[in-house]
Amino acid sequence: MPYQLTGHNLGDEEYVFLELIVFSISIVVLAFTVAVFLLSQTLSLYSDNVAQICFQLSLICCFIVTLLMIRSGPLVWSTDFLLPCILAVSLVQYFYLCAFAFLLIESLIIIHKLVDSVIIPLLENPLFIVSVGCLGPLLYTAVTIPFLYSYLVPSSPKMCWLNLSSPASSVSIVPIAVLSLITFSILITAIMLADDSGRRPISAEVFSRAKTLRKTRYILLLLLLLLVGVWASGVLSAHFQKTVISLVFMLLSITLALVAMGLR
Repeated sequence: MPYQLTGHNLGDEEYVFLELIVFSISIVVLAFTVAVFLLSQTLSLYSDNVAQICFQLSLICCFIVTLLMIRSGPLVWSTDFLLPCILAVSLVQYFYLCAFAFLLIESLIIIHKLVDSVIIPLLENPLFIVSVGCLGPLLYTAVTIPFLYSYLVPSSPKMCWLNLSSPASSVSIVPIAVLSLITFSILITAIMLADDSGRRPISAEVFSRAKTLRKTRYILLLLLLLLVGVWASGVLSAHFQKTVISLVFMLLSITLALVAMGLR
């Protein structure tokens, strides 16, 4: 059945081609940004850069999995063999949880460095940042998916993301909502309080970063809102299979990648 786009019909092949182009461009933009971060050789100096690179790598993985979930891809729904669909549901949950977790960690790093009353020394340790951001979502996914996959996998030919018809879908919705709300609250707090105390950073080493971090607060807030929009529109487009929602999903995805590049 053709898709309607601004008065023109898009056949299945053209629509898949559009998806491939959009997500491929998003992956290239994010990969370029990660490369610039790595070439800057600042990871050992600034822990917020570590969290941001991990966030962008998580996004790249999200978009790669999305490409694999597109019709005719290896991770599609099948009545005879559900393993690819189960794998898709597991991977998309894990990598989006990682993305939200690293945004939360980066927001904590910012408030730690800009607000004098908040001191979290562990956030200066890159290994701690990577471990928490990767292992937390991995543990949660390993605990939930094996027991609930039969409820999370779509019951009809749809993109293998999340079955919103099942109450079990809350195992993905709730943690992402909680992570988003906490991150939003931290960033708002950093924006409101850093103007007074943030001009006196907690150590001399981060003094030169103060101006950059004040700008980063606002970019992170925008990244958070875009990430929520990407995840929500992706879930809705996969479940309802509406062209308009799919187009919003693609538009927000490439916008998210471009805004992430703005951090450099």
